[in-house]
Amino acid sequence: MLVYSAFTGILLFSMLCVIVALYDPCNGRSIRDSLCELYEDGMVSGRLCYSLCKERVPVLSNCLKQQPNLKEFLWGRNLLVKVNMAPDNTNVLDTVLLEPWEGIKQDQFTRMIDKYLKEQLGPGDYTTTLHKILNFGDFNSNGLLTYGEARSLWSLLQHREFLLLLLFQDNDTFPRINGTCGSIYAVEHVANNKLFNMKSNSWLSIFLSDAYHWQFPVWKKRAKMSIGMIEFMMDIFEKNGVNYYMCNILPTSFGYTPRYDIKIIDILSVVSKHHLKTEMSNRSCYTDDDCTFSHNCKTQCNQELRKCSSDLVVPNLKILCDLLMDYLMYGAPNHITVDLERLLHQCQSLDNRQFSAEMDHAVLLNDLQLFIWSQIKYG
Repeated sequence: MLVYSAFTGILLFSMLCVIVALYDPCNGRSIRDSLCELYEDGMVSGRLCYSLCKERVPVLSNCLKQQPNLKEFLWGRNLLVKVNMAPDNTNVLDTVLLEPWEGIKQDQFTRMIDKYLKEQLGPGDYTTTLHKILNFGDFNSNGLLTYGEARSLWSLLQHREFLLLLLFQDNDTFPRINGTCGSIYAVEHVANNKLFNMKSNSWLSIFLSDAYHWQFPVWKKRAKMSIGMIEFMMDIFEKNGVNYYMCNILPTSFGYTPRYDIKIIDILSVVSKHHLKTEMSNRSCYTDDDCTFSHNCKTQCNQELRKCSSDLVVPNLKILCDLLMDYLMYGAPNHITVDLERLLHQCQSLDNRQFSAEMDHAVLLNDLQLFIWSQIKYG
């Protein structure tokens, strides 16, 4: 009887191990096999391909998220691997569908990317940006793009999130790209993926609406992250001749590292001025409510033309200061509360319709940054 029980236990344990080993909710093995077949045929390339296909590193084994056209895997503790699927088939990699023609010359491919950038970001001189993109796509660093490299780069650029990450790789607020293969890419994983959670899990939140304040880091840590958010706003205002907006400024839009360096989580909320203008100028409207692009990007309805304008009603900086008023004023040192609140109130009163709006924004950003920095630089 004892032997039988032991045998049954071993059998059940073995079956459980097999089930766990075969469990693959995001079809990671199938994705890897499809991608590696393309890699072996020279159809895709990337610095991640060798680890994935030759060393068989389990890059796609820990599924975190599954959406119709996107799957996310956690690789180790620090990397997030994003897999974009074909728009009409959740089991087909989009690399198969998005490709430049075979035999394309490098100057033709360069013009192809230049045209694409103008469509996405607006008219301009993208010489520096093109050089940066082509250097990134030269995965074997030999000065030339193979067909697999060009095909992979083109596939990656079709995804607005990846394009933004690549354009802002010199900005520490954006997660770092840590390798690609075909259309999949690995980025820095931010464990603290929100500034704070307003829906506090504490039982005290039943009685106190501001109980979420108690989860805040100490004030100096919050001040450091606030400077990071302000610098981020300064950086995206103009980047290589292109203006950007952040269209979701929420506690869940930002995260932070163990060293309290701020990181943007909602990358897709960063939108070029050209993209917003294109979207809104073609939109018919009856009221201002019809001219809502996203949570924080809203324009006005031209009642005569019945068309939305392309200019934001509420500036990004005002919305950021609404967030900072809550995040920074709580627990702020007594000797700075008056001046800090005054600066934040000035910021909250900003209006894009004022003649000197851009100058006001720039001055306030600088004043806020310098004031907060002066409180923590010796701490």
